[in-house]
Formats: sequence, structure tokens, C-alpha cells
Amino acid sequence: MAIPPPRVDLSTIPPPAPSEFEAAERFRYDVTIADPSKRWQREDTKVKWTTTPVGKGGMRDCCLVWEADADGSDPHQMIGKVFQKDVQNASIEDYMDEAITQTVADTYAQKFNKMGIKMEGSKISFLSCFVVKLKRRGANGAAVVFTMEPMLRGAYEKHNNNYGEVYTDNPIAETFSHFTFEASNRKLLICDIQGVGGMYTDPQIHTLSGQDYGLGNMGKKGIDKWIAAHKCGPLCVAIDLTPLQAPPAKEPRVHAVNPVPRFNVQIDPRQQVAEMRQTFRRLQAGGTPPPQAMPGLRQGPPLGRHPAGPPMPVPPAPHYVLGKHPPAPGTLPPKTSDGPPGGARQGYGRGAPAGGGVGHDQRVYAESIAAEEQRLEQKKRREAEEERLLKQAMELSLRESSSTPPGAPPPPRHYL
Repeated sequence: MAIPPPRVDLSTIPPPAPSEFEAAERFRYDVTIADPSKRWQREDTKVKWTTTPVGKGGMRDCCLVWEADADGSDPHQMIGKVFQKDVQNASIEDYMDEAITQTVADTYAQKFNKMGIKMEGSKISFLSCFVVKLKRRGANGAAVVFTMEPMLRGAYEKHNNNYGEVYTDNPIAETFSHFTFEASNRKLLICDIQGVGGMYTDPQIHTLSGQDYGLGNMGKKGIDKWIAAHKCGPLCVAIDLTPLQAPPAKEPRVHAVNPVPRFNVQIDPRQQVAEMRQTFRRLQAGGTPPPQAMPGLRQGPPLGRHPAGPPMPVPPAPHYVLGKHPPAPGTLPPKTSDGPPGGARQGYGRGAPAGGGVGHDQRVYAESIAAEEQRLEQKKRREAEEERLLKQAMELSLRESSSTPPGAPPPPRHYL
């Protein structure tokens, strides 16, 4: 409820005579009492309702009210609020809900003050709100009821409204509304923050159920509207509030292993690895894989070739000159003497060229051993790569199957 500056200087209005005060009952809601049936505390008082306007809101009008002790002493100015005529069917329960709303908001304000925010105006509170019932009756026999609270003096500001619209650059009000949503486990949100300095009044509480807390409770619709308009500021981050706006969804990641062809993880990975080995051997021999050699595979670069470059070099097969079968690594063939008569040449192996001597045979043998060791090392690396791909495919397949609940449709197809 936005309260404009009063039309007259209220401090210049003299108090009414003691005889003008009316006997009344004042009800105060004490949220600290465990038994809800005993939270309303009754007190006797005397009030004087005036027609001096103080402000006008969306549903209620504000007027100057004088309150005095039961004996008529100590008169002081208060603010009285009544529902406007176009708010139909307003009952005493609606006035009680307004007092409850303001009292509950003050309990959240005290929790907010314990967050350790160190900035000017960070300590906030809500005015005490009373439900006043005049002991005299109205013309139709109905009780005369209104809410009453202390008068705020100073520059009145409205920081936000029920739908999240922000009117000032004060971060305390916006952060407090965000805080109430998280402190209540996202069951309610306190907004429509307004008042003088850190002293607030007339808030509104939206609940997920849409029940309680007065006629202005807009339920989940009001909460969603406020969240959609809220932008977390540095103060929300400073007290570690969860961001209300969800970040944009990220694109699903597509894993790729290059230059191995990509395959569908829904097919048996063991079968795929076996087919990959066959294709690898065909490519190493200089051939091309048959069209159906690897069913279910997506089109990819052939093994041993980079998609944007020339064919990768393949080491030549070793050529052995010492015999039909290569010797085992680390061993020497038996020494022979097939040279010309007279023992002019003593060498290792058969068919050594004349004049080569022992040094030539040893050099050829060393080259053969090095080529064989290179071939064995390449074979080991190839088998290790194949085992790694098999393990990766099995882990991905198990992860996909474990993330799908029974009876649910199969997950989308991902590719390595």
C-alpha cells in the first residue's frame, strides 16, 4: 500500500478531548506461543477514529487514529486501515489475516538480520499490527473493526509490489524477499515491501497453496510472477541464496575418438571390437573394408588415415635374409662354415654374399632383430588401443542402461 505524504502536517493536529475517546478491544497476535488457539492476546484500550486521510492503497484506506490508555491519558497518533467499499464481503477474519501477515513477516525479518549483512539499512523490521474492535455497534448491528499500527514519520518508499516490480535501487528489500522464499523451503514469499528506512509495513505473503495471509495472497501465480521479474544481485550472492533463474540448458555432449570410426553403443561392444580388429587387419594389408563389415557404424575416416590429411605411414614388413623363419629375439643362429675351400670365409647363416665376412652377417642380423622388435612393439600398442576402446564402450553401454528405469523408453542414441 503506497502511502503518499499526508495532506496536512499531522504533528500540528491537537489530540481530542478525553470524552471523545471510545472504549475498544485491541487484539495482538503472538507467534511465539506454541498453541495456535492462544496466540491472540486481548487488551482494553480507547481510540478516536478521525476522517483525516493519511494514504490510500489497492484495497485499504488509511486514516488518522488517536489511541489513549484505558483512563484516557497519554494520547498518541496511530494509523487505522479499513477495507475499501469495493472490497466486498470483508470480514473480521480478513482483518485478522492482515495482522498475522505483518507479524509473520517480522519473524522472517529477525532471521534476515542474523545473516550478518554489514551495510547501511540492513537491519529491518515490520511494525506491530493490531486488530481493533469498537465496543459500540454499527447501524446494522455489525461490529466496527479495523487494523491499527504505529505511525511512520519520514520519507515513505515502496520498494517492490506483489508481482516483482521494483521501484527503488535499494537491494535490501529485493534480497529480503528472495531470502523469505528460501528460508521457508520455497513454501511462501514475502513481497510488497514498503516503509520508512528499515521499518516496513503492509507486506504481502504469497503461498504455494494460496491459502491464509489475507485477500492479497495470489498463491503460486504470484510467486512465479515475482520470480520471473527478480534478478539476483551481489547481496543475494553474498548471503549464498540459490539463484531463482535456472541457467540455460546445455547442448548434449557428443564424444568422439579420432581416428577410430564411431559406433553405436547400443550394439554389443565386444562384437564391434572384433569387427574393428578385422577391419584393422584388412587396412594394414592395404585392402578396404567390405560395406557390411561393421554394421551399425556411422560413416567415419578409415583406420590409419586422418580425415583431413594424407594416409598415415605404415611401417614395412621386416625382410629376413638369414633364413625362412626369423630367429627369436635375443638368440643367435648356429655358426656355419659354408665359405670357399680353405676356410677363407667364416660367417653366420647361409647365402651370405662373398666378401661380406662376419661383420656383414652381424649387421644384417641386427637389422632383422630391430625390425622384429619394432613389429612386436606396434602390435602391443595396437592391442592396448583395442582393449581401451573395448573398455570405454562397455562402460558407456553400462552407464546408458543403468540410467534407464524399467519400462521407460530407450535413451537417445549417442556415439563415440
